[in-house]
Amino acid sequence: MTISGADNAFAPHGRALARRLMVAPAEWALELCLTGDQRLAPTARAWFHRDGASRLLGLADLAHRDLYSPATEARDPFVLSTAAPLAFAIAYFSSQAGLSAAIADAALGRWLDAAPKMLALTVTPLRVTTYPVDEPGEAGCATSYHYVVRYYGPPHHAAPFAAAYERTHPPLLARLPRIRGIACFHPIAEIAAPGRTAADYLIGNEVEFDSAADFETAMASPARALLRADFEALPPLFRDNTHFEMRRERRFPQARAVASVTAIQE
Repeated sequence: MTISGADNAFAPHGRALARRLMVAPAEWALELCLTGDQRLAPTARAWFHRDGASRLLGLADLAHRDLYSPATEARDPFVLSTAAPLAFAIAYFSSQAGLSAAIADAALGRWLDAAPKMLALTVTPLRVTTYPVDEPGEAGCATSYHYVVRYYGPPHHAAPFAAAYERTHPPLLARLPRIRGIACFHPIAEIAAPGRTAADYLIGNEVEFDSAADFETAMASPARALLRADFEALPPLFRDNTHFEMRRERRFPQARAVASVTAIQE
């Protein structure tokens, strides 16, 4: 079975799926990823949690910080299980200027310099595009179950591959039962952090669920089989891809968190 083109992606649900594919304004983010020998996971997490979690929350213009941890309660039957990153976080900013300021932040730079030398650290500026779903998760939800996907390949293939991927994959993802969110991640080479290694993926994708049980149900649904067919029809411009089940913990800067609580009370 081959799925290609936006018409096929929308066919079963018409107007509802067209609404789902409305693209939200781009967000700006900085991804931090630490990989290496799994036996060094405690070292990696100790380094991150000792200073990193709070340091990210203190960055100017920060919208929120997402910290991820490996999840093992559910599996995707179409993908072989592989070890997740030792430490993984994404900091979101309200503007591109805020992202650029974070990259130049001296205190953040000193903390990154202190990363365990026996592990590989990537620091990747991102443009993030989100796609609405019928039942989105709560904006202030602290934790959720995520499927973190990355497609790797030569940088000159990024634009054509991302265009093909986003043309058909998000509307198909929106068919997954109980899905709460869809996002695509585009590395921005033009504002890469000086002296830092950026991840070399063409496009990233994440989908969000409330629980491992909801994720497992989605992976067993007919929509997952359609996604596999769409994956097989993608242009062969990538060399590898990774799929990680992870739990996400979201935290907001103190001022924004207080404002959110006040708004809810009103």
